[in-house]
Amino acid sequence: MSIELDYFEARYQEACRAALEVEQKGIRILNFSTAILVVLTAIGSAFGTKLFNPSGGINWIQLILFASASFCMICAWGHAMSLSKVQSFPTMPSTKNVSDYFTKNDDKTNTEFIVECYTDTIAKVWALINIKSRNLEHSQNEMTLSAWLAGALAIITIIFEVIK
Repeated sequence: MSIELDYFEARYQEACRAALEVEQKGIRILNFSTAILVVLTAIGSAFGTKLFNPSGGINWIQLILFASASFCMICAWGHAMSLSKVQSFPTMPSTKNVSDYFTKNDDKTNTEFIVECYTDTIAKVWALINIKSRNLEHSQNEMTLSAWLAGALAIITIIFEVIK
């Protein structure tokens, strides 16, 4: 039965590594989106009088694109923040009752109990990973949309300045 326990231990370690990887990606996205929000704030401050007082159709498009790009980046930041939310991480049971259970039962029963604990805990870890992965995907999609909107704003601004 030790091969079976080794197998489940390896699957548990694999799930823990996957959870850590998702959290680390979330931290990187959080750092990046924070920096982009600072840049957007600086742009809004520097060009605020022109950007926030639209006088024509092109200026309204610029304002809408800037506001939309900023909103998408704020949403990406929020989803990245939810990845770093402190939650209880699923672990194997380790109470006194478990210790007492081991002393009262034979090796076969204990091994079956350990396998059941591993399968339950691994399922809980993967459920947590799925929730965090969904937020990570939302954050990445919102950052992509924000980049497209900011790119469109840049192109329209450049064309508008060249035509002027």
